[in-house]
Amino acid sequence: MATAQKIGIISDTHGVLPAKVFDLFANVERIIHAGDVGNEAVLHQLQRLAPVYAIRGNMDGPPLNKSLPERLDFQLYGYTFAITHIPGPVLTDEHPTIQINGHTHRACVERKGLSLLINPGSASRPLGSSRASVALLVLSLSAEARAEIIYL
Repeated sequence: MATAQKIGIISDTHGVLPAKVFDLFANVERIIHAGDVGNEAVLHQLQRLAPVYAIRGNMDGPPLNKSLPERLDFQLYGYTFAITHIPGPVLTDEHPTIQINGHTHRACVERKGLSLLINPGSASRPLGSSRASVALLVLSLSAEARAEIIYL
């Protein structure tokens, strides 16, 4: 692994991918879409930037609800990733864990024990006083994983 790896995190696009996302994710190694993609075109556009890990959300209909998993669990750069659309219980694990979800349309980054919880908010349909947002996750060999919310 290089000294640091950047991962773009996005959710709740609902078929709309704001142009600013292309600039923000221009140098990421991977993109994670935490559901409510909206249509396959969003995934194709993101795949031009980097490999995409995507799950289906509660609003994704055919064909996405058939082709995308409801949950993804994988290991990457020494971290256990758990991606669900609807937030679930915090994993209690002895390994560094990064839990990513969407659904609420409200962005947040929170650390609970060894878990880093990330909700990038909605890239296209923020709720109430929220603004459209995505997240950037930085994984480093020399420091804890860190994530930041980027408002569009």
